[in-house]
Amino acid sequence: MIAPGPRTDTPTATRLSSSVSETGTVGQAGFDGILVLGAPESGCGAVGSWLESSGYHPVNTCEGFLIEAPVGSPVEPPTLISTEWAEFLLSMADGSWELPPLSATVLAERASLIEAFQQRLRDAADCAHGMPLVLSDENLVPILPAIGQATLSRYLGVFLLRNPLAIARSLSERYDIAIGEGLFLWEHYAATVFAAAHDIPVVVVNIDDSGHAPGLSAEAIETIVSPSQVAERLLGYKSPSPDLAPGLDGFGATNDEFLEIATRHQIEMWSVLTDTASSGLQLRHYQEALERPSDRAVEVLHDGARHRTGRVSKLEFLRVINEGRASYDALSAESEERLSSARASLAEALLERDQLREAVTDLMQRLRTMGVTQAEGHRKAERLSKELEELNARQAELVKDSEELHKVYASESWRVGYTLTTPVRRIKEIVFGTGKGTEE
Repeated sequence: MIAPGPRTDTPTATRLSSSVSETGTVGQAGFDGILVLGAPESGCGAVGSWLESSGYHPVNTCEGFLIEAPVGSPVEPPTLISTEWAEFLLSMADGSWELPPLSATVLAERASLIEAFQQRLRDAADCAHGMPLVLSDENLVPILPAIGQATLSRYLGVFLLRNPLAIARSLSERYDIAIGEGLFLWEHYAATVFAAAHDIPVVVVNIDDSGHAPGLSAEAIETIVSPSQVAERLLGYKSPSPDLAPGLDGFGATNDEFLEIATRHQIEMWSVLTDTASSGLQLRHYQEALERPSDRAVEVLHDGARHRTGRVSKLEFLRVINEGRASYDALSAESEERLSSARASLAEALLERDQLREAVTDLMQRLRTMGVTQAEGHRKAERLSKELEELNARQAELVKDSEELHKVYASESWRVGYTLTTPVRRIKEIVFGTGKGTEE
């Protein structure tokens, strides 16, 4: 278990309320909302969800930086700082969530974004219709210097203090970050909160191994944020305090375990934060050196980032090679398949060509045969036509002779002659037997 710091008998809500009022910048009007602060794996998301379910309006962090709501759609709380833009700002400062840049570096890059941040908070407050806001994205901590004192001073910062060794173990399990490097990462986040405590009232809430935050309760929060509506606001809470255990992965560490491996700078930070959490006072009155991570922390995080980048690059290189080999094998198989298909198509085309060639040869032979037969037919037709013409001429002659003979038979002289010759013919018949031979 984390060893508690000095305790006081003053109720938590009273202590937190009085500690915040000591700044002189916050009166009885309360705050516009809460910024849940903490290092990675500290349970910021769980606290944010608890406040959201209790009536706080979440400032979304997963949408575009500037989004116009479609006509007719419900008005959603706009995004103060989207995750993508937070990562973009960190990258502009040559950092990331696992390699947070120094405050001075972030400040140098904030000029183009500070006005947009302030406008987004004003828009979020308008959409909340007077209800307090809550922002619990862990990406918020490294870019706190870029938001500016004018904006930060209107919000209450709640820093979740979890044992750094437990955080380091969780980071090691989830992101393969070395334990020592995880401790230095916590040091960076803590230093950023120390630096931001000049601009934003910060209260520190201790989280034990079981995932409970004894100093964080609905009454304590509402006494600070909405002092004139505490009783009414408490009715909206589904539970008097958040349950962080499900989001902490079961990783724990004792105070002695952390102190055995922590650096002097980390121990000094831890001592101030635990004392602040135990006292319930606002985070103040600490050495200026705590606002910056140690040189060793900066060096270790950069070395770790380079190591992971190189390892990821190697793995990516191997992945690309394997993908290339798989693609080559797939292309080779596809090429072979297409080549086999082309060969089969060529064989079919050649066979079809040969069949067509045979068909053409047979057709030409038949045409030649038909040509010879047609020529012989023409010759026969000419001969028959000539014979027909001769027959027609002979027929015409016979017809003419028949007509002449008919005229003779039909003439009077022939009938008279025939009559006169009748006795003679009969005598011939008697003498010669018949008139057929005589006629012949």
